[in-house]
Amino acid sequence: MPKDTDEDRPYPMTPDDTVYEFPNLTGLTLVTLGNPYTKLTVSMVTAHRRLPNMTILGAETYEEAAAMVMDPDQPGDLLLMCCLYPKSSAIWADMKMTKLFEDLAPPFVYGQFGEGDPYYIAVHPAAERFAAGCPTPTVFEYVNSNERAPETAKRLHQELGRTSGFITAEFVGSHVAPDQVVKYVSKTDMLPFALLVPR
Repeated sequence: MPKDTDEDRPYPMTPDDTVYEFPNLTGLTLVTLGNPYTKLTVSMVTAHRRLPNMTILGAETYEEAAAMVMDPDQPGDLLLMCCLYPKSSAIWADMKMTKLFEDLAPPFVYGQFGEGDPYYIAVHPAAERFAAGCPTPTVFEYVNSNERAPETAKRLHQELGRTSGFITAEFVGSHVAPDQVVKYVSKTDMLPFALLVPR
């Protein structure tokens, strides 16, 4: 992992840091991007930090999460979505916002498998804004979540023999591919999140 400063790393992930902001939502089922057990997406970490009094389910994409809330036969009551997700217009068309809030987002890192400039960079569309701090790839390979970026870069490197980079949250990079992380491409930041229900 690259060296960092205290300013780069204040991304708490402890039970003591839990914020019980929405007590009136106790007992409802929340669906968001990621796996509720590994907690390797920013949305899933936010769900557990800010809404621990809810049942939290995960989905592979925000679109799948929204479908779980829209379908009356599925268990989801609310969708938690990062407002910076660039493909969200279809979701906003079918759902309405009940709450808007900000949560602390981790620093993001760039890492790569192989030497030299990357041919590919695996990145979630919401994290592409950090690409300016990375080498310029020939191709951006879009993934469903930040959790998938390192494994996709590794697979591309192994299967195609080309240097492949990834952009992901620092806590994902340090957990999944710590030896491949090259540098920080952002500092901690506040991200807007919305709680959505069907129209």
